[in-house]
Amino acid sequence: MKLLFINQYYWPDSTATSQLLTDLCEHLAARGHDVHVVTGRTPYAGQQALLAPEETHQGVKIHRVWALSMGRRTLLHRAADFASFNASALRGALNLTGVDAVLSLSTPPLVATLGVAAKALRGARLIYWVQDLYPDLAVALGALRADGAVAQVAGLVSSHILSHADAVVALGGKMREQLMARGAHPDRTHVIDNWSDGDAITPMPAQKNPLRQAWNTLDRFCVMYSGNFGLAHDFVTLNSAMAALGSRPDLDFVLVGDGPKKATLEKLAAEQALTSVRFLPLFARERLGDSLTSADVHLISLEKSLSGMVVPSKLYGVMAAGRPSIYVGPKDSDVWRILQETEAGLCVENGDVDGLVRALMDLKAHPAECARMGKNARAAFVKRFDREHALRAWEAVITGEQPQALARPAA
Repeated sequence: MKLLFINQYYWPDSTATSQLLTDLCEHLAARGHDVHVVTGRTPYAGQQALLAPEETHQGVKIHRVWALSMGRRTLLHRAADFASFNASALRGALNLTGVDAVLSLSTPPLVATLGVAAKALRGARLIYWVQDLYPDLAVALGALRADGAVAQVAGLVSSHILSHADAVVALGGKMREQLMARGAHPDRTHVIDNWSDGDAITPMPAQKNPLRQAWNTLDRFCVMYSGNFGLAHDFVTLNSAMAALGSRPDLDFVLVGDGPKKATLEKLAAEQALTSVRFLPLFARERLGDSLTSADVHLISLEKSLSGMVVPSKLYGVMAAGRPSIYVGPKDSDVWRILQETEAGLCVENGDVDGLVRALMDLKAHPAECARMGKNARAAFVKRFDREHALRAWEAVITGEQPQALARPAA
């Protein structure tokens, strides 16, 4: 089959959606499909050096289109970037003929309208991979007014995409419920979890981890947050817990990544003189295994109002590393349900600072329990969340061979 994928970011970009899409495209190319990607020329991290407009990598033909790169400083800047990419990507998509299926992600918001156009003009099947639910997410974060014209129009467009897609893929049962409420057809709405590479990320004892050795922190309990410091994540509860614990010599908080909330966290840590907290840039993908196994426990968070709109994908890398997670977020979410079902971590509701402190101290005080949860995490990962499980499910959906929704009950 000739397949077209549309997303603002792709290899060599290191964002989560870029890495996931790269895995999927390279898998399909290796399986003999003719795979094309329309993406942007500017990486997410904002480097100004433009990537090559045309390139083939691991059998995937990459078509990079121009777009503004004004950054994420304001909603207006982001909207301008999104609009320019959508316009360029539409031209790039329509330049390809003979496409059997178009798969659009949700970056930038409502980019799947390009898939609707390709379906109408080229007769291709449309598959919509929902990573974030728009405009609901923008409304919940306060970027749009629920009763405003932009949100109302965006909601109608979203419903149109969902109702016209030949397949819609959600990241969890809760998200699937919300997509169907928006107009997605139940029989065409599937759940495929995001994934991680269980061959590249494998459990490693902390005492043998090269980063822990380099940091000289083998005698401390290492707590890590790794990923996007995004607007969807609850850092207020996390920061309050770190402040409550203070600068203890037996604790090491390592916060890895970048995003709009990082500067605020760095400022708070400096003002509170939290010497046990360090901030690091995101590690390259080939070092992700060392990074994730350097921690004794990982923190995952989600804002209370965002259940079903976002599913933090960092969970799967943590489980691959054989480490437990402490999740701060709403109860009615897929991450909460997964951790409870698999006994691979602890869950705390948003704002429960004392509960988060207790969870951290309990795992620190009981290393055998911490290790048990880590083993449970790896076992559940191998059984349900390894890359090969997801890629096989994806190929079935893309080729139209999956007759029924791959759905699990919502949390």
